[in-house]
Amino acid sequence: MTTSEQTPAEKSKSCVPYGRWNSPITVDVIAKEVVGFGDLIVDSSSHRIYHLERRPEDARFVLVDTEKKRDVSGKDFNVRCVINAYGGRPAVAQDSSVYFTNFPDLRVYQLAGNTCKSVSPIKPEWRYGDITIHPTEPLLVCVLEDNTDPTPTGIRSSLAVINVNSCSVNMISEGWDFYADPAVSPDGKSLAFTRWNHPDSAFHSMQLVAADVILENGRLRLANETIVAGEPGHSIAQQPQWLSNNTLLFVFDVSGWGQLWTYTMGQRASPVLSEPIREDFSEAHWYHGLSSYAILNEDQVLCATLKDGSSRLYLLDIRSGALHSIPNPYVNMRQFRKISNTSAVLLGSTNDQGEVIVRLSLSTSRDGEIHPQFEVLARSNDIELAPSFIPRPRHLLLTDKRGRDLHAFLYSPTSPHSVGLPDEKPPAVISFHSGPNSRRSAGFDWMKVLYTSRGWAWIDVMFGGTVGFGREYQERLNGLWGILDVDDCAEGTRQIAERGLIDVKRVVIRGGTSGGYGVLRSCVLYPDLYSAGVSLCGVADLRSLQEKVLKFQLHYIQRLVGGEPDEIPDVYKERSPLYTAENIRTPLLLVHGRLDQQVPVEQTETIAEAVRATGGRAELIIFEDEAHGFYKAKNVKAAYQAELDLYEEIFGFSTK
Repeated sequence: MTTSEQTPAEKSKSCVPYGRWNSPITVDVIAKEVVGFGDLIVDSSSHRIYHLERRPEDARFVLVDTEKKRDVSGKDFNVRCVINAYGGRPAVAQDSSVYFTNFPDLRVYQLAGNTCKSVSPIKPEWRYGDITIHPTEPLLVCVLEDNTDPTPTGIRSSLAVINVNSCSVNMISEGWDFYADPAVSPDGKSLAFTRWNHPDSAFHSMQLVAADVILENGRLRLANETIVAGEPGHSIAQQPQWLSNNTLLFVFDVSGWGQLWTYTMGQRASPVLSEPIREDFSEAHWYHGLSSYAILNEDQVLCATLKDGSSRLYLLDIRSGALHSIPNPYVNMRQFRKISNTSAVLLGSTNDQGEVIVRLSLSTSRDGEIHPQFEVLARSNDIELAPSFIPRPRHLLLTDKRGRDLHAFLYSPTSPHSVGLPDEKPPAVISFHSGPNSRRSAGFDWMKVLYTSRGWAWIDVMFGGTVGFGREYQERLNGLWGILDVDDCAEGTRQIAERGLIDVKRVVIRGGTSGGYGVLRSCVLYPDLYSAGVSLCGVADLRSLQEKVLKFQLHYIQRLVGGEPDEIPDVYKERSPLYTAENIRTPLLLVHGRLDQQVPVEQTETIAEAVRATGGRAELIIFEDEAHGFYKAKNVKAAYQAELDLYEEIFGFSTK
């Protein structure tokens, strides 16, 4: 931008080289002041709202009474589910009792007032999760994972019932590799659940089943199981909830987009909308307990979709199929839970504030107009930040190498005090999201602000394989992991540079887990594009990872790469950065947790050695007390500061 092109507001700012702007946002602030929200829980009888909050000092999940702002679980509890290693839905509430799974003893507890007791047997090899409560009996229906044989092929999953009075457990459905989403009908006479088998993963196929519930002598069993929707290898049916005693609502992607469908017992399932819309009503099932909608009553459903990487909020009329858009400030919404017939609670984030817990109440005027009221109940942080420091996401529609649509978000440098030098373009951080069948939220993120407030651009490339853009977009990556996603990030970077939005000679790339693998592959395939790379818990050796993979992802790598290691050994080797480390000339920062089960720490240690052996630069940080990700404040600070220091050193921004 030349001086003559500057706005009056920009002319009042100091001209400072990009990347050297003074910023009040520090790594220390992010590490110590920001908490992470887990699940939301609503007591179906009292309507009391609870949430799970991960504290930065010890990364422990605490159960909190949301409105009273009071910790409910004691300091000796960590309310966490570890099924499939990713967990999800560790707590549920009814009749003023909260039932939750605890870590590390892995038992289920009942919390009623000041009394907390275990309601599950002492079985260290059993893990529980995705808990739901029977409406009339002292029974919890849940997913049970038996780790008696802890190998990927030896772990057994089932649907189970816990009798909270006798602390006994009986299995009610077995034989499939995975189960999820148990939902008991309001009258307690029916049960819906999802299941899938290897070689499918939950991101590719889930089958929805409905069955009759038979109660005998305090035990529950199923009868007349009926497949509602979902074909192995082809479609996903998920997130079942009961509209009434005999009618289900669920999300089904048979059209290529996740849409809402209904099923009445004894009839055929059918879509709610007359025609599918090109928006997804669901997320990838990495965690148990996902909920992208809340049934308010038999006629109305509050729901969120994903369109172009951001959330859209609707009120759906079940009978007519009419979809009413609800104006709102939130660009990312998740974990919808019903409070009453006119209200729900959800997690939402806007462009200018971190994730918050929101109560949404709806009223309808005489002319039929819907009036939403949003009340923030809790915030992930209370840091005050001037709006002029906050970058606004700009959605960019690009093209991949085959001419297909490619999506990205650009966050431009923003400061109330500084502007870049005339004719200078900003350096850029390319963020390679994890998954890879996942996505990056468009909501406010302190990590982005850390850089944009210093004069950097931040770019999230939604490479092929990203969810929320339809099934075809997601399946582009099948067989091409480590090629197509890497090409998409490079192509997106170049096109954004060609538009004059960043300096292509000053680009760094970062990513975690599978995104860390993307970083390493990017440094192999595009050594002249990226000036530095940061891999957090990244993958370096595909065959080694497959040999130590967890049950949940046992066949996932094969789908992404295109076959078994013994079928295509050359492909596994070619796409493993460990065996092409001599091509990595980009300075690297490699960070990992010693306790990581999903991606063993050896993946990072070996690539560090290989890069150094060929004369490359690879800084290594291992946290002995972290696993798959970094959540303790001291570790977050160390990792993020090392990353910032590397980038500033590479481009000469450092004042040290």
